[in-house]
Amino acid sequence: MDLEKKIVQELSGEEAFKHIQKISREIPTRMAGTEECKRMAEYLRDQMIGYGIPAEVHEFDALVGFTGTAELIVLEPENRVIQCNPFVHITNTTPAGIQGELVFIGSGGVDDYQGKDVQGKITLSELSYSPPRQEKQRIAAEHGSIAQIMINWGPSDCKTLAYGSVKPPWGNPTPATLADMPRIPSITISRADGEYLMGLCRTGRVRVWLRAESPEEWRRAQNTLGLLEGSEEPDKFVILGGHMDSWGGGVTCNATGNFAVLEIVRALALHRHELKRSIRIGFWSCHETGTMVGSSWFVETYWDDLDRNGIAYINVDSPGMRDTSFYAASSSTEMARFHKSVERGVLGEETQRKRLAHTGDQSFMGIGVPAVSGRTEYMPEQIKSWHGANLAPWHHSDEMTLDKMDVPMMLKAMKVYVAYVVRLCNTAVLPFDHVSVARELKDRLDAIASSVGGRLDLSRPRRYAGQFIRDAQALDESLQKLREETQGATSWKENQRVLLANRVQMKLSRILHPINFSIANRYGFDYYGFTALYTPIPCLYESKNLATLPPNSTDYRALLAYLVQQTNRVSDGLRDASELVEMNLDALKRA
Repeated sequence: MDLEKKIVQELSGEEAFKHIQKISREIPTRMAGTEECKRMAEYLRDQMIGYGIPAEVHEFDALVGFTGTAELIVLEPENRVIQCNPFVHITNTTPAGIQGELVFIGSGGVDDYQGKDVQGKITLSELSYSPPRQEKQRIAAEHGSIAQIMINWGPSDCKTLAYGSVKPPWGNPTPATLADMPRIPSITISRADGEYLMGLCRTGRVRVWLRAESPEEWRRAQNTLGLLEGSEEPDKFVILGGHMDSWGGGVTCNATGNFAVLEIVRALALHRHELKRSIRIGFWSCHETGTMVGSSWFVETYWDDLDRNGIAYINVDSPGMRDTSFYAASSSTEMARFHKSVERGVLGEETQRKRLAHTGDQSFMGIGVPAVSGRTEYMPEQIKSWHGANLAPWHHSDEMTLDKMDVPMMLKAMKVYVAYVVRLCNTAVLPFDHVSVARELKDRLDAIASSVGGRLDLSRPRRYAGQFIRDAQALDESLQKLREETQGATSWKENQRVLLANRVQMKLSRILHPINFSIANRYGFDYYGFTALYTPIPCLYESKNLATLPPNSTDYRALLAYLVQQTNRVSDGLRDASELVEMNLDALKRA
């Protein structure tokens, strides 16, 4: 029996459920910087040590927030008090509060503001991931809104109040990001009350008063890290993890994810000597508040090791939600072919793949470590009836309790995670696909060139992209032959072609992933859910604005100067990628 099947047979949904029961009973809310989250960190550490896995709790400083208090009153056209929660990491009002005209702006994305004057007004938006809360707040503040009210998702009669953060800067603030900390008060209301306010906005003038405060402070926070060392290439590793801090009832976000990981590593530990590469296990805090301080701390602290040896990150967040059915994953482009094949083989079904978003704990985009994040999901019709609640109406609320999870659905996802890990650890030649990356970049450059109408010269990056497609295809042919030669190999540490093939693939990800998925340089982090990051080559996203500006204006010339710089960045990356392949192709082909 192969290793993957042996490990899957070891998995116990009952064992994972026992942990979830205990934690949801004893510490349901586990906010970063609190004793409850520290207890969770220590619990996960102790369980791993009990399985014979070396594990430690690491402490670090983090700027985290805590839910305070808020009030909302409709002043016009009628008087009504509406229940609300403040988001955390907000600009607090004074005790006297603020009042203003209410303007409904749909999902709160950039395009939703077209034709609307929100300067000095309070904006009302619908909760969704298009864009996420942090980006809604940022966009509202940029357009001059003085406060933001977000309507929770769920069915029209849903009275659930959620919790959340609206802090855009990823990780701890730096001098460069302090200015973009939340600049306005932001609160959340239920779907039912939100529909009432939307109805008022449709029929005439609406004025509201609100007061909101949410404290934030520097606290000591914790990550729990474990290690299963491989026998063949122990220096190379896969990262398996997810966040351990939690709002409200804390079950499906993210106790199910934490104990899915814990149960998987328990099963892996029973067969540790058969693992060829290592597995680093990470349970992050400061996800819900702090905006990914925990996983960004990991990237910054283990930078050299990650840069040289990190193969991929597998993010486990919210598996096993009740009433979900089909499996879907978000991924880096070079991992799409691999994980789709894994899912097809494990589940016997064709799964859905989405472009990796800069949400969750995707702190690995800038350094260039590819990632995949998957779980079972709700049917589109169900999400539509819940007004976009892809994580269910009870997400981030006190109602996120044991009855909201499904053990068989959690096990379904766990089997896929096991297959990801085992195949990445025990397949000689890494399964990345840079032909798809090359084509995606070329298609995006062609689309931008077509849209800017000659205002920006993209001839060099387009030429380099075309060359890289050819080089990536030649590389892929060599890799496929090498994969066939080494299929079933029990050892490859003396095979220089295999080691070179993997170095080249990992280096290509380091070069191209930041171009495809990030605007920030390799040593920084992009803002959470930033609109530009939803398209390939996000550093050229602003090219769409060239046609809207007068060609002789300062704004046009400043934007053009910026885009020329970013064009050079893209050109350099594509050229370097081609040169890397061309320098090593002969050695990879040599028998």
